[in-house]
Amino acid sequence: EIERNTSSLVAVAGCAGDADDLSELPEQEQGTISTIKVKLADDSSTDASQSSTMKSFIRAKTRTCSITSGGKVGVSICRFRPDGRIYAVGGWDYRLRIYGRTNSKPLAILRGHEDSVTAVDWASNAALSGLLATGAGDGRICIWRIFPHSLRS
Repeated sequence: EIERNTSSLVAVAGCAGDADDLSELPEQEQGTISTIKVKLADDSSTDASQSSTMKSFIRAKTRTCSITSGGKVGVSICRFRPDGRIYAVGGWDYRLRIYGRTNSKPLAILRGHEDSVTAVDWASNAALSGLLATGAGDGRICIWRIFPHSLRS
């Protein structure tokens, strides 16, 4: 999932795989998401020597999933709230996690599914309503109310 402003963008990527694939990774890398910030090149300059290059860096690497829930370590989906301030990550461990965009700090872990969370969608007015819907392999659709009325003043 990617959230963009005028000079940079933030992307979130999850780590997933079979048990054999994940066992080859160092333990601290298993079941993580990486928040990547990309500073975009300045395309406004007509002089090639004046234009800047695109730069990227990993802002944060955060542990997301737990195998103690009965699921597997891995991320199946990620969605930014329409205002870009927070994002939701659906895991193979049957949980939904909410993170802050600026520091990738975990804000909430939600339980309500009995299978991997495979669908996440925010209401278009989610910064006011807080509404988020999730779907999973268990056939359930959960409606959550997360941080309503959190628009910037």
